[in-house]
Amino acid sequence: NLMKKILILIAAILVFIEVNAFEKGKDTLVIGYYPSAPFVYEGAKGLEGISVWLWEKVHKETEFNYQFKKLTLDEVVNGIAAHDIDMSINPLTITSKRSEIIDFSAPYYISNSAVMVESVSSFEKGLQFITSFFSLNFIRAIGALFLVVFIFGFIAWLFERRKNPDEFAKGLKGLGSGIWWSAVTMTTVGYGDKSPKSAGGRVVALVWMFAAIIIISGFTASIASSLTVNQF
Repeated sequence: NLMKKILILIAAILVFIEVNAFEKGKDTLVIGYYPSAPFVYEGAKGLEGISVWLWEKVHKETEFNYQFKKLTLDEVVNGIAAHDIDMSINPLTITSKRSEIIDFSAPYYISNSAVMVESVSSFEKGLQFITSFFSLNFIRAIGALFLVVFIFGFIAWLFERRKNPDEFAKGLKGLGSGIWWSAVTMTTVGYGDKSPKSAGGRVVALVWMFAAIIIISGFTASIASSLTVNQF
C-alpha cells in the first residue's frame, strides 16, 4: 500500500506540471503511448498494464478529460518536445539526449541485467585457481617480470664488475649477483649484501628503484588478472 501511494504521488507531481499548461488552453489532455508490455498493452478491455493502472489512479485524483493517442517511440519523444502531445505513460529510458528536449518524472521502475552461470563447488574453484598458475597469461607475466629484472641486473653488473669485483665478480657468478641485486631492489627487500659503488651503477640503481615501483604494480595487476580471469 505504501509503495502504491508513493508511485501515485510521483506520477501526480508530473501530471500537475502538465495540467497547468493544459488548463491554459486545451480542453483535453493528449497522452501519447506505444504498446510496451507489461507497462502498456492493448487488451480486451482497452489499454492495460502497469503504467495504465498508475495513470488511472492519478486520474481519480485530478478528474480532467484526457485521450490516448497511439504513436511510435520516436513520435512520442518528438511529440512531447514539439508540444503535439502533452505527456506519455510509456517506460522511456532516461538519456542525456532525451533529457535535453523533454522532462522526466522520477523513475518508478529500474531494470537490471544479470548473467546466470552454473554453480561451482569449492573444490572446483580451488582447482581452477591452482591451474590458473599454469595459464599462458600467468606464464607471460612472470616471464616479462624476470626479463626486466635480468636487464637491470645485467646493466648494473656491467658497471660494477670492474670497480666493485668483490660484490659483482666477473663471469656468470657476478651476473648472478647483479640479477640478485635487481630482484631484491625491485621487491624493496634490500638485504644490503650487494650495493653499487660506481657512478654508473648508482644511476642505474636510482632509475631502477623508481621504475620498479611502477613496474611491480603493473605486474601485480597483470598476475592477479591472469589468476582470476579463468574463473568467469
